[in-house]
Amino acid sequence: MRVRLTCLLWLLAIGGADQAVANWHEPVAGSLNVSSSLAADSASTTTAGGVPYVAWDEDNGSVIYQIRVKRLEGTAWAAVGGSLNLSTDHNAYSPSIASVGGVPYVAWQEDDGAGHFQIRVKRVEAGSWTAVGGSLNLDPSHDAGGASIADIGGIPYVAWREYNGSRNQIRVKRLEGNSWVSVGISLNVSQTDPANAPNIADVAGVPFVAWQEITASAAEVHVARLDGASWTAVGGALNASATEGADAPSIMGIGGLPYVAWPEGNGPARHLYVKRLDGNAWAPVGASPENAPGSLPSSPSLADFGGVPVVAFDDFAGSNYRVYAKRFDGSAWVQVGSGPLNVAGDRSAERPSVNDVGGVPYVAWDEYDASDVQQISVKRLEPDIGAESASPSATGATLSAQVDDFGLRLPIGFEFGTTPAFGTQTALQSTSGAGASTVTQDITGLTPQTAYSFRAFGSDGARQTSMGATQTFTTLAAGGAPPPLALPVISNLKLTPATFRAAKGTVVTYNDSVAATTTLTVQRPTIGRRKGGKCVKARTRPPRAKRCTRYVKVRSLKHVDVAGGNRLRLKGRGLKPGAYRLRAVARNAAGAGKPATRRFRVKR
Repeated sequence: MRVRLTCLLWLLAIGGADQAVANWHEPVAGSLNVSSSLAADSASTTTAGGVPYVAWDEDNGSVIYQIRVKRLEGTAWAAVGGSLNLSTDHNAYSPSIASVGGVPYVAWQEDDGAGHFQIRVKRVEAGSWTAVGGSLNLDPSHDAGGASIADIGGIPYVAWREYNGSRNQIRVKRLEGNSWVSVGISLNVSQTDPANAPNIADVAGVPFVAWQEITASAAEVHVARLDGASWTAVGGALNASATEGADAPSIMGIGGLPYVAWPEGNGPARHLYVKRLDGNAWAPVGASPENAPGSLPSSPSLADFGGVPVVAFDDFAGSNYRVYAKRFDGSAWVQVGSGPLNVAGDRSAERPSVNDVGGVPYVAWDEYDASDVQQISVKRLEPDIGAESASPSATGATLSAQVDDFGLRLPIGFEFGTTPAFGTQTALQSTSGAGASTVTQDITGLTPQTAYSFRAFGSDGARQTSMGATQTFTTLAAGGAPPPLALPVISNLKLTPATFRAAKGTVVTYNDSVAATTTLTVQRPTIGRRKGGKCVKARTRPPRAKRCTRYVKVRSLKHVDVAGGNRLRLKGRGLKPGAYRLRAVARNAAGAGKPATRRFRVKR
């Protein structure tokens, strides 16, 4: 909807206009599960060739968990091969997916049938999954788990935890040829303390690993980087408190610096923290991103969007966990979009994974459905596209659109053509990252005195995300004279619903053939008398003239239309129950068009 200052008084009276809010939307509605009746968990995301991929583990109906992967193809999530398990008779859990040189790789843990979990890796080759080497375990007779894979300089690196007979150690290998080669020795700060939950990332071309290590006093978060052939501790423990326990961390290179997010604390004292490396010390990045003290945040996932850190996490509110995404604006963590990402706000959602797809945030997580079965869900951030306009010349035009990017630099383009099918798209440009702003684009090579359709759209580089309303403009004559101005024509005036309570209101929609100013008048029907072909107010003692229906003005507004669809919300405050009529008359420099009317009713 496009509402300007002329609507202000009306909007104050009726409670504001309705906008087509994009925000967080599912690119494809519904679960990614192979079977929505079976539980799925542990979503992990990546981008390969501009395409989003999601990996997860899912029950196969016999309580044997399989590793699954899907990618977004057009308007559907398509399975990438079948189960990745080396044996579909053995449980596999906790996949980590990464694009290495544009090829999807997945690492996970799988029961070998002899009672031990092995770290396995596969990659896509010719549309199917091919094993990359054998087990990564240093000792296949010991359990391993919690794999994390990353592309570092075009080489896959995998970090995991492995039991050494007395405690868990953090290990790393990289692929050399067709073999997995150890990178250094155990990363544990203390070889007598157990470690868990490693997360590996590329920071300016250098491998960094963050993990949890359990000391005698508390569970701590530590980070090490690869210096040559060995691992070097980066600062000390990152914990905010030396006595509070820290949980699984997320690490990401953002603007060439390592950022680490983790939850810390016990019970209602738990908080979410983010730090970045400042020289040789870890410095806090704003205050805790959680929504409120005692909300029990957990499962953070970090991503880099043009140097802007974004963290997705789950947070307890009321009786359920909800997934949120926040960005760091230089001083504080600000919520991206409105509200939680949950598909259903009354059911728990947990363990998000955020990823950059062509500059657009995609988040995957697991969420319980109405049958209490965990489903894999995905949403992406879609820009709001508001008022669009065009300033034409004889052979070109400047197109503009008001866009809300929620504080992130999102890709925007325009499409145009001589029909509503368009046919030509401009190159993508980034929004300002300032929230609501105006995006403009000059186009050339048009034909004089020709009508064109256009609209703005959001994109992730491979597919459109959100789209503005289709608009039209007419290029000028070759000599610069504008084409003759046509009277505006209003069509398809609707109120949805046509019967409503005053407090709830209704949505008014209509099409205008050209840009114009429309006066919309709410009228109440009363009894009148015929006089001289008109219906006039009835007197106390009416003459013998025939009765008629006379419409009396209740209120009115002026709306600045765009050519094409227009929309606003009517809440009807102050309207008493009964029958009414809405009358719309559009006017431009050529004059006023024919009125359009539509009846409606306000109920108790």
